[in-house]
Amino acid sequence: MTRRACALLLASLGVTGCPGARSSSTAGDGAVAAPRASEPAASMRLAHRWIVTSRLDPANIGTFTRLTPARRATLDDLVSRSTVPLEVYASQGQLLLRLSARHPAGPMDLLLQEDQDQIRGHLPRSKLRFDAPLDHLPDLLDGRSGSTRADFGAELSAAAPPRPTAASAIKTAELDATLTFRYLPRPGHPLSWPIQQQVQILFADSPRPFFSVFQQPLLHVVLPLLQARRGVLLLESLAWNVTAAPVAWSTTTSNEGQPGGQPPTFRASVEDQGWVWIPSSLMAASRSGYHEGRPSPGSSQLVPATQLAALRPTQSAGPLTVENHGGSSAMVYADGILMGRVADRQKLAIKGLPAGFYQLYAVSPSGVRCWGPHPLYVPGPWTLR
Repeated sequence: MTRRACALLLASLGVTGCPGARSSSTAGDGAVAAPRASEPAASMRLAHRWIVTSRLDPANIGTFTRLTPARRATLDDLVSRSTVPLEVYASQGQLLLRLSARHPAGPMDLLLQEDQDQIRGHLPRSKLRFDAPLDHLPDLLDGRSGSTRADFGAELSAAAPPRPTAASAIKTAELDATLTFRYLPRPGHPLSWPIQQQVQILFADSPRPFFSVFQQPLLHVVLPLLQARRGVLLLESLAWNVTAAPVAWSTTTSNEGQPGGQPPTFRASVEDQGWVWIPSSLMAASRSGYHEGRPSPGSSQLVPATQLAALRPTQSAGPLTVENHGGSSAMVYADGILMGRVADRQKLAIKGLPAGFYQLYAVSPSGVRCWGPHPLYVPGPWTLR
């Protein structure tokens, strides 16, 4: 495949990235290098690496001001760079998810192993490790302290058979699916949330190289809510239709138990970096120097204030203050730009926005909660409940 053809195809879906391309990016400790014959076998191992980036669908982006070409270019540039990167490694029945510092739960390494219902987590900055059940993956992504469950009432209500995409130099196919299930937001909660997810997966139409859902590791990234027993059955049914690793996908998650928000669509693209050498310690259940502890999500602004001044003709005003009482961490967007991450029961002051109206969105990383679109004049407060 050519990079140009790949870029044209993904651009038609509103995503960026190209499978098969290589990058020198890393995420935290354990830098990854290209394979070399001289690498010592004892300290290094081969793993397949993907870089996944996701962003808000452009259709969900709105603005309340007429933009000059220069300001439109600034907005488009900030939106295109408003991504949440994720490194995914698969090796010898193990799957490693490396959440970057931009992620509301990051930086964090989550190790999954085939035929095991446990997650081993490592926090590189604080040198902490912890264990959690596999079906708590959404909680870890959302920064929840409690546990959630989605293991009953789950079904694949509709799945269109894979179909070839429009004429392209890359032979690809597309799978559309609608997943419905019920989700308990926390222990002891009297009512579950009815959830519906619309999923569209683009994958290379090639001979089937995998035989189980665990050997389709990116499906765990596409649908993190489906990690409990009934959910894994749904993943298995999708795995039989997806003949190769996905190269892009979009998801829209509707939570009928939390009305008031219009669920946004997120688009993800995959950069397949092939087989690389990584330190063996990254895939080890126990890392030297780590001790028991639990993750403690934080809040931070992700776009420097100096980069926001060109969005409006007005001068920089007081901050956009986001107070989170929604029960999970949230990614905060203004006019489609990922401004920051705010943990549950915390407050974040986003500085540098010029005075004016903005279209706001907030979404939990798993997609199970969303707030917005919410028009707000800045400076001003926004409370998530």
